Amino acid sequence: MADSPAFDYVANRRGITDPALIRRLGLGYVGEPSTSHERFQGMLAVPYLRHGYSGPNVTTIRFACIADDCAHEHHDKISSLPGHGVRLYNTRDLLAPADEICICLGEWDTITALTYGLHAVGVQSVTGWKPYMAQAFQGYKKVRIFTRIGDRDQSMQWANELAAQIPAAIVESHPVARGEPAALRP
Repeated sequence: MADSPAFDYVANRRGITDPALIRRLGLGYVGEPSTSHERFQGMLAVPYLRHGYSGPNVTTIRFACIADDCAHEHHDKISSLPGHGVRLYNTRDLLAPADEICICLGEWDTITALTYGLHAVGVQSVTGWKPYMAQAFQGYKKVRIFTRIGDRDQSMQWANELAAQIPAAIVESHPVARGEPAALRP
């Protein structure tokens, strides 16, 4: 990822500059795609990691378009591999000894929360939450669900649905500026 257009995008457009965090999350750049990944060439690779006894394992990868002038006509802003269902992002933080965790909408808000030192897990989209996922948040003293101000109330409805399933949940709204990190503070 170093010296790639993806690093420039992550650092300058998203404000993610901590190399240790970038390595921990396994963010990468698709310069020379493997067979069947040709359509993701030039994109940022966002792996979904599961941490086991032998270390991290990749369960899926999502690919983020980083082109400034792209209209996303032939792909989404962030694309999944065909046949891969929805998953929680950054489940490693569910294993951390903490009383509080955040649930964010999407990978970028999750990564932004991590830059502020928060424990955070992401849901791929407002339709990506599945009721069985609520069990992963049992036992926390506080579960902060971050919504986005200015998204036509989609994330507020999403957050309220989650909060109804998680006893320790509180809903918080934060501004989102296109191409800039959300303003998340502990």
